[in-house]
Amino acid sequence: MQTDDWRTLDEHFDADDIAAQGPIARLSVHSMGRLSATRAQELRKLPSLQQLHLNCDVSRAAMREVLAIAGLRELDVLCILPRGRPGGFAQAKDLRVFRELTGLAEADLLDVARCPGLIELGIQSSRLTPRAFDALMGMTTLQTLDI
Repeated sequence: MQTDDWRTLDEHFDADDIAAQGPIARLSVHSMGRLSATRAQELRKLPSLQQLHLNCDVSRAAMREVLAIAGLRELDVLCILPRGRPGGFAQAKDLRVFRELTGLAEADLLDVARCPGLIELGIQSSRLTPRAFDALMGMTTLQTLDI
C-alpha cells in the first residue's frame, strides 16, 4: 500500500518485486510479530531507502542488517529485542535520526553512541546508566536528545 510518499508493507512483502517498481524513499513495515535478520536482509535490496519505520519488534541481528542499508538517514523502531549481541551503529554512516519507542538496554545505548553522524536521538524509557549517559554525552554531532 502507498500513501502520499510513504510505502507500507506487511510481513508478506517481496523485496525483489518492490525494488523493481523503482526507488522508495520512505517505508513503513508493520503487522509482523518480529523482524528477523533474514527479512531485514531483504530490505537492503530496496533502492533509495532513506526513511524507515519498523512498527514491530526487531531482533539485534536484524538491526545489524537494517543499519547496513546504504543511504538510510532516519530510522524508527518499535522495540529492539534484548537477545543477541548489539552492533551496527558504528557502520551506519548516513544515519542522522534514530528513535526507539520502548526503551533500550545499556548495551544498546553504548552501541547507539558509536553512530558517527547522529543528530537526533529518541530513546524513551531506556535504561540510562552513568556509563550510557557519558557515552551519549560524548556524541559530538548530537543536537537533539529525547529521553
